[in-house]
Amino acid sequence: MSKIYILIIGYVLFNGIITQAQVTKKDSVIAPLKWRFDCLIDKRKTIFLNKSTIDNSNISTSVNGINAGLTHYKKFRLGLGLYLANGYSGKSIFISKPYYVEEIQKNAPEAVPVSINGISGYLTNSSLFMFYATPSFEYIFYNSKWITLGIPIEIGAGYSKITFTDFFSNTPIPITNYKGKTFNPKNYFFPALVGFNVVVNLSNDVAFVGSMGYRKIISEIGISQNFDGIYYQIGFRLLPQNIKKQVYKDFKRWFNKKRKK
Repeated sequence: MSKIYILIIGYVLFNGIITQAQVTKKDSVIAPLKWRFDCLIDKRKTIFLNKSTIDNSNISTSVNGINAGLTHYKKFRLGLGLYLANGYSGKSIFISKPYYVEEIQKNAPEAVPVSINGISGYLTNSSLFMFYATPSFEYIFYNSKWITLGIPIEIGAGYSKITFTDFFSNTPIPITNYKGKTFNPKNYFFPALVGFNVVVNLSNDVAFVGSMGYRKIISEIGISQNFDGIYYQIGFRLLPQNIKKQVYKDFKRWFNKKRKK
């Protein structure tokens, strides 16, 4: 699937560059569209500033998403994004504090206790499922033929679930928050985000997008899992209207050649 995606991007990019090189003087006086529809396919790397008493290290997670929007010529962009994260933390956590060991013994008797350097406890893995949707507004303060700079602002709503399991038996482990209380792993949250966007126009149809910023959880329903943290993002912005015209033009050219033969 990823190979097909790369081929499509390559085809659109190559044809877009050829199209740009063939722009005539007549084309240059055509007024640009006030609103342009585009679709951003991105991959965000985000770092959650974890405050759990079990594990104080920050959690780095990949978030995949798509953002469809309308860009007003040289001024601002309005969009709606959908994002999903689903995976393991990539490392095991050794739980040895007496309070948590007692909680595991009581609530997860199937878990297998271990001893590391003479200290008894439980070795666990953690996984995260997170989904959120967010309307976005981007103020564009610089716009040229090749580069666009903007400040994106997002406020949305999401759902998350963190699961700890015993390393050996795969038994679910009760989760505790930074106050030392066992809580439901499900959580509903409302994130706000502000960042800095750099868009490099590779052709009339495709642009490379790079972004970096900070995310703050402004409200939650349930006990906090603390998803505050920094993020950086890379992706491609596609202009479906241009792509559609280009594909149609290429097909028509191919069809006409076929008829002449």
